[in-house]
Amino acid sequence: MPYFETVLALVLLTLGIRTLSWHLQCWQLREYRLDRMRAWLHTKDGAQYFMPWFFKGLLPRPKLSGRVILITLLTLISSISVFFLSLVLIEAVIPDWCHADLSACPQYGFIAQWGVLLSLFLGERTLWFCTALAVLVSDIPVKLKKQHLFHQAGKIVRQGNPNITRIGITGSYGKSSTKELLVHLLQSEFGKDAVLYNPANENTEVAIARLILAHQKFFKKTEKPQFLVIETGAYRKGEIATVTKMIQPQYAILTGLNQQHVELFGSIERTRDAKFELAEGTSKTVFFNGDNAYLKAIFKDRKITANHVPISFQAAQNLKSSTHKTQFEIYGEKFTLPWPGEFFVHNALLALELCRELGLSPSTLAKHLNTLPPLKRALSLTTHPQGFTLLRDTYSANPDGVLSAIEHLKNFPGKRIFVSIPLRELGGHAESVHQQIFEALHAIKAEVYWEKTDFAELGKKVLGKNFHLLEGDINTFKMRIKTLKKEDVVLLESKLSKKITNLFK
Repeated sequence: MPYFETVLALVLLTLGIRTLSWHLQCWQLREYRLDRMRAWLHTKDGAQYFMPWFFKGLLPRPKLSGRVILITLLTLISSISVFFLSLVLIEAVIPDWCHADLSACPQYGFIAQWGVLLSLFLGERTLWFCTALAVLVSDIPVKLKKQHLFHQAGKIVRQGNPNITRIGITGSYGKSSTKELLVHLLQSEFGKDAVLYNPANENTEVAIARLILAHQKFFKKTEKPQFLVIETGAYRKGEIATVTKMIQPQYAILTGLNQQHVELFGSIERTRDAKFELAEGTSKTVFFNGDNAYLKAIFKDRKITANHVPISFQAAQNLKSSTHKTQFEIYGEKFTLPWPGEFFVHNALLALELCRELGLSPSTLAKHLNTLPPLKRALSLTTHPQGFTLLRDTYSANPDGVLSAIEHLKNFPGKRIFVSIPLRELGGHAESVHQQIFEALHAIKAEVYWEKTDFAELGKKVLGKNFHLLEGDINTFKMRIKTLKKEDVVLLESKLSKKITNLFK
């Protein structure tokens, strides 16, 4: 192969390595799920998936794992097969009599000369398909391993201490904060070792099964009260049913339903059915958000074995919310929730009611709630060195949570700065949800700094001069931060990029 063609071939091979790394990283970030990948491809960021040459940075770096290695090997096998197959087809196009003297048939000269490069280019351009195929094939051993994992975890729970109180928590929003509230109340009363729960957002079936396997000693018989508190999420129907079968909950909490992940489920009805699997698998009592229309409707339509108790926000009396805490009265007691935001009260009521069912008195619960540590992941409040208040709500984002966080901004007298990105996986509800968010921001006269271009036109239409697109204009935002004063507040909403969050370190 001539020198020029050799250089081009090396360039294509290098691009191929980079393209493969890009596809592996994209699939890994979406947990190798076809539904999440499809939802992402509908965004403006996802549109660049098929053109990874323009990806910023030298080389994408997916985290090394057994599955990544397997997918890489399967992708390489498929891609090499595409390369050789295309070479064979190119050779087949050229007549036999031309091979002896290509100058005699110039119409085939280009194909013969550039055949290897064309095959390499075709191999690089079909890597997306080869990677997708490899992901689907790799799912077979992964599913078999998962089934074994679930069986082992379920066996530990079934054969373990029957006196362990098992509690499941799910919903489109508020799962983690409700879990933290409940765990704190139980640990304050019975001790830290008395409660086993899944930390942070490790709420998939696999994470829950691994938690149980890693804490087998917890399930040994003892006379002391013990509690298993499991937060469970889902992206499709059947996943919560798997968790329910594993942990066999006696009690459950359903925090609320909204449009979050509706693009993955296909419809709000399927979301509702998937979340309701926890209620169907609970043996004693289910506490649910009585103000949520979707939950009220399904509990009205469906019959379950367990008792079901609606908990309404209206049960809290004399509600007072400030920048640092929320106070309310219920059961004849005064409660102080050391978290800012009225919306956390609903989660507190669900946890309090379950604890009352377990025998804890209102006065005891009021004492324990007052010692609740600061919330680190959802709407955590700190003071920036410059003096203004910084609210971080970057753990996750859903319509109700974002609107509630915006509502909390009313408690701050100064400038209100809202920094966010578009909400994902809302399906056909995306336009109306973002319209609602922008209108809520407009109502409190907030300045909005939007990191992505999705729904930017809608934001500009609703908010006018108070809407700013951060893309390509970070320096102006830096200057704006420097002008903020003690009475001002900045709300960082959703999973912003590091280049934005690093501005507030």
